[in-house]
Amino acid sequence: MYAIFQGGGARGIAHVGAIAALETDDIEFAGVGGSSAGAIVAALKAVGYSSTDMFNCEDGSNILSRIDLNHGKVTSAIKPATGPRDLFGGVGWFAIMAAKFLWRYRMWVISLWAGLWVALLIASHFSPNRNFLFLFASQTVIAFIGVLWVMYGLAKLDRFVSGLEQILSQKVSVNDGEPVTFEDLKKSDCLPLRIVASNISDGKEEVFSAETSPNISVAEAVAASVCVPFVFRVRTIDEKCYFDGGLVSNLPAWVFDEERMLDSEAMTATIEVSAEPANEVGVKKGFYAIKSAISTAFFGRATLEKRAVPNLHGIRLEPSVRMLDFDMSVDLARAEIELATTECTLRLLTQIVSIPAQMEEICEQISGDALEIINEWRVIEGSQPLSEPPRVAILRPPMGTTNTLKIDYSHGFMGFTDSGISLPIDSSIAGFALTKDKPFFANRGHDDWNASLHRPQDRALKHRIRDELEWILAIPFTHLGVGEKRLILALDGQQSLCEDRATLTELLQELSFEVRNLLQEFVPVEVFQDGN
Repeated sequence: MYAIFQGGGARGIAHVGAIAALETDDIEFAGVGGSSAGAIVAALKAVGYSSTDMFNCEDGSNILSRIDLNHGKVTSAIKPATGPRDLFGGVGWFAIMAAKFLWRYRMWVISLWAGLWVALLIASHFSPNRNFLFLFASQTVIAFIGVLWVMYGLAKLDRFVSGLEQILSQKVSVNDGEPVTFEDLKKSDCLPLRIVASNISDGKEEVFSAETSPNISVAEAVAASVCVPFVFRVRTIDEKCYFDGGLVSNLPAWVFDEERMLDSEAMTATIEVSAEPANEVGVKKGFYAIKSAISTAFFGRATLEKRAVPNLHGIRLEPSVRMLDFDMSVDLARAEIELATTECTLRLLTQIVSIPAQMEEICEQISGDALEIINEWRVIEGSQPLSEPPRVAILRPPMGTTNTLKIDYSHGFMGFTDSGISLPIDSSIAGFALTKDKPFFANRGHDDWNASLHRPQDRALKHRIRDELEWILAIPFTHLGVGEKRLILALDGQQSLCEDRATLTELLQELSFEVRNLLQEFVPVEVFQDGN
């Protein structure tokens, strides 16, 4: 399974809880990736740190204690870091807290500053006292310097890189003083790691990995991915300038596309953190509109970034902390992690482990029951019973699509080229059933059969369909508790059902009725959720 972690600042603490839930015998990580805060967690997981290493909910200890603040000072005793302040350094911590304060109280700060500026301007114009003119000029200069400082970046990330290097080097062996590179991760059999940052020199996204940037320091790549504009100074790697990866892709579910091409059954889990809840309701104006625009830019692309990723399962966590709440207490951090662990265990693990196993059993049961029903009617007709049970597939629209159905669960498809196939709704038998909202049957050679996958763009799909098939029955189904969301159950076989048309009609009616009853009784409502 590939795990992708979204950026979100301090709200990324929830990722630790997600990892805790995924650390089970049923799940094997194939690779990890992320942007911004998600890049930190992905890098730690890639080198072998567990969720307990990152934050121990029992005693409140965390991975920062592995950093020696006196590292490199031979004559000094070990001085472990105690919190984020030590990781970012005094200036960096001040920058984060200043950004947090200014952003939270931006309206008050701007109004107060503007009001004072106007008052001093008026006073300096009408009063003979030159002190007002001096104060006005001083405030203008201070404001100008402040704007330049913010534009340049309030703080550096050098101390962050140094601390992360120490943490990574405790899992990956490198020469003393040498950084841990992506090539080092590969040589040490670490999990494949993908880090996304915004390359502002070339105006594009940058994916750091063992394949694309083997000699780049992992810590430097992570620093580039967490480099929030204005809060931190631009990060330079190999003469290229980088900012926060969330600017270009805050949930980079696509970074393992090449690996998924080679393994069509690979699963991808996306761990999202929601945008901060807005205090304002209704139409957004002024600075509220700017805030909403920034939030949308970072968090509003998740659906697009997950679109068409096969076998994707995701969860959106909603931490209570804000993006810049790096000064959260140990108790609050523990509560956020424990809540995320519970949410992921109940929702994400259900999608990844429990539901697929349950749906495979349902498909197998339907196949057996359908064979019994078919043979009962064939005996009535005077035909020989079928020896091969029908294949069963359950198709759903993949997340973010409007004209596609994909086989997500099946029985009897193993080894066939149409296993896991995606079909167009407007030119497939399964799609016809969905569009008409009633069971749809087609025999080979009949008009309905020939109307399926008849377009020029369907020819590659048509070649994947099993050649020996003689019939297909597609049955739409929706759970009583999920409204209009539907799935399609398809039965097919290589032996004809019944020769007599009246008998065939009654057989199809009974099959559709029994299949829908089984689905209603056994299919969990979570199957109708679009990967989240």
